[in-house]
Amino acid sequence: STQAQDFTRLKTLNLRGTLRSENLRVARLQSSQFSAELRAASGTLSVEPLAARLYGGSLSGGLSLTAGETPQLNLRQKLTGVQFDALLADLLLGGEATLSGKGQLVLDLNAQGATLAALRQSLTGTASLALTRGTLAGLDLPEALLAGKDQLGLSGAERRDSVRLTETTAYNELKASVTLAQGKARSEDLLFKSPLFTSKGEVDLDLDSLQVDAWLDTMVAPGLKRAGVGELAELSAINIPMRINGPMNAATLS
Repeated sequence: STQAQDFTRLKTLNLRGTLRSENLRVARLQSSQFSAELRAASGTLSVEPLAARLYGGSLSGGLSLTAGETPQLNLRQKLTGVQFDALLADLLLGGEATLSGKGQLVLDLNAQGATLAALRQSLTGTASLALTRGTLAGLDLPEALLAGKDQLGLSGAERRDSVRLTETTAYNELKASVTLAQGKARSEDLLFKSPLFTSKGEVDLDLDSLQVDAWLDTMVAPGLKRAGVGELAELSAINIPMRINGPMNAATLS
């Protein structure tokens, strides 16, 4: 990630063509019905339109790379109907995906630099995520709500617990729009919803350190019956504030 890439050959490249493949694999990422229009002139390589089928859904968009004293990268992509646990498992080189669900991801990003670190630090733009019927690893939210039940309403009361990737919370709907700038990603409209609760909040993520700082207001669904959900019914229609802070894989919940 520290090795600088040399794109000076783009300055003299003139190219126009089409790339098509019934099955294409890049690293571990797999796709089918891949097609892309390629153009290169005046130091800029453009790949647009770009389309493929992948992980149960589709990808469309384009990208461009401009050579210069500081290389410029522009990326516009839309993933629709994609199964995210399968995508992330391959994207993370076989690592365990912390997010599952099916839905849409839209990216409109710009960056500059010759190394991955420089590109990450200069990343600007927007992203939006909308998933349905999946799980989020790191915490069992209903269990966390119950664990802090006795502290509700007590002045100065606070409970801390570790986020554990062995735990998951099932959801029906997960949405967020994200703004990226100066090596950080921020969302002010996170929505996390299930039949048991609705969580709304804000999230800040440092892209280098993966340090997360999130604030959630969770409303337990009204009308819950103890026979169906146990003690959680005692929190029915109550709003509970929570904070998640620390390294993504070892954050604390309070």
